[in-house]
Amino acid sequence: MNIDQVPAAHGSQGDAISSSLLEMPDEVVGQQVSASEASFFKEHGYLIKRGLLEKASLQPALDYIWQRAPSCVSRDDPSSYTHAHRLWERTTVNGEPGGDQNHWSGARGDNGIWQLLSSGPTGLGAEPFMLQLVPNSAEVQAVVAALIGSPVRPSRRTRGVYARFPTPPPYPPIQNGIHWDSCCHQLGAMVLLEDCPPTGGCFTLWPTSHHRLFPLFTTSQGNFPKDITNFSTLGPGGHMSSPTVKQALSDIAAKVQPVEFDGRAGDVCFWHHRLAHSASPNRLRESGRLMLVCDFQKDSSPS
Repeated sequence: MNIDQVPAAHGSQGDAISSSLLEMPDEVVGQQVSASEASFFKEHGYLIKRGLLEKASLQPALDYIWQRAPSCVSRDDPSSYTHAHRLWERTTVNGEPGGDQNHWSGARGDNGIWQLLSSGPTGLGAEPFMLQLVPNSAEVQAVVAALIGSPVRPSRRTRGVYARFPTPPPYPPIQNGIHWDSCCHQLGAMVLLEDCPPTGGCFTLWPTSHHRLFPLFTTSQGNFPKDITNFSTLGPGGHMSSPTVKQALSDIAAKVQPVEFDGRAGDVCFWHHRLAHSASPNRLRESGRLMLVCDFQKDSSPS
């Protein structure tokens, strides 16, 4: 199925189409990104490279993460995934619900989706061996360079490990969580560390939405909307409180068919930094999604 043939969304998670059902542009032997792939990325704002990283090469990173997993989940007991949110919320470490276990944080977002994150300077994903395995690998760097140009600034960290374990129903419409990331990067990459089936907590995006959002800001990578004259006028939602940005996201959610990034370990979804996206609930019992989130910029440092 071609993405241009997908019907408009009707406002529910079930309307997010699996990326594995879509026809991706042809790859060309010897080219990291073919001309048709580059055109697809420019038009739709994302590009999925299946099997870009070998699953076996990710095993050390996966082992390392699971060795430091929070106590509410067990790698050897997938049945623990279903109740991970309850165990986390009932556990107290240093007086905090869930606490800080190996730099993990657990939270239920405004859209009702529960997730575990290990991010920040002390979180998982900044270790030198993990940087070399994923964002600074030759395979990933070659695709990044083809999409944003060379030289690419070497990654000194990632945004962290995003884990999505089952969330119990009811499930809110996926459109409730639509947003864009206020990070000063040019290109993002979602790297599957384990297989992620459809409806298994997939990263969900709204193709072509970057064309609508990109012109709304004062600079190409900054987070200051053109309709806000002073930072002091921003509401509690910060940059998301901009009337024009809020209206654009509302229009995108109502009119554009969302796509979920399902796939196998080693698949990578590259996406434009102004692309609208959302977290989606994991509806599958005994299934967890582990993903490493990476950001990239072209290196403009003087040589």
